Amino acid sequence: MNVLITRPVQQAETLLLGLEQEGIKASRLPLLVIEGLSETQSQRDQILALDQYSGVIVVSPNAARFGMELIDRYWPMLPIGLSWLANGPGTARVMSDWPLSVQTPALGSTSEDLLEIPRLKVVSGERWLIIRGEGGRNLIREELMARGAIVEYLEAYRRRLPKLPQSLVMDQLANADVVVITSAEALDNLYVLTNFQPNTKALLVVSSQRMYEIAQSKGWPNVHLAQGADDSSIMQCLKELKQTQFQMP
Repeated sequence: MNVLITRPVQQAETLLLGLEQEGIKASRLPLLVIEGLSETQSQRDQILALDQYSGVIVVSPNAARFGMELIDRYWPMLPIGLSWLANGPGTARVMSDWPLSVQTPALGSTSEDLLEIPRLKVVSGERWLIIRGEGGRNLIREELMARGAIVEYLEAYRRRLPKLPQSLVMDQLANADVVVITSAEALDNLYVLTNFQPNTKALLVVSSQRMYEIAQSKGWPNVHLAQGADDSSIMQCLKELKQTQFQMP
């Protein structure tokens, strides 16, 4: 079984190592480039006022990496009394480099899963900060505002389309039995890079119901849903596929 990992470079290493240890052949094709944003006065103002928030929500490992490094410049000792929430174990793992007690969803790693955390059920009158990349879904902010909270964004990085030759992308797809994509934007980029004709019979592994539906709407022939976007969920899905669909006769 040949697996193609499409995560950004910074997020692929651990998964690739785990697959190697399981005897699963894997290669990489980063479909997103992650870049930190230049610090702005607005960001500084938000961070300096961190102790005035009720809590901080971090929605991705990249948001954790860039956002926490930014906070660390101004708060070598973090303010007490804040609630810290992460969308899943991968994001929480990055945040473990700081002395935080981080709450994550009981299951899954989507915005919908995060909104089910009990701490977010009653937030009326509270002020919350969401650390994320430039752009993206607004579901968490909109729902928390509907629950009565004041919600602000701190955008710490941007995602952009990588510069990859179409021939390289098509060759990688042709050699893959399974393609792992854990971002809807990365899936969109794959179609852009292949001129909207990926022409692959590979199985597609995605990490959320939303992505599953997007992939099916694009006509991907065989889509499998992992339990989450973290390494362990992706690994478990790939091991099951290896056992059930790629066993030697």
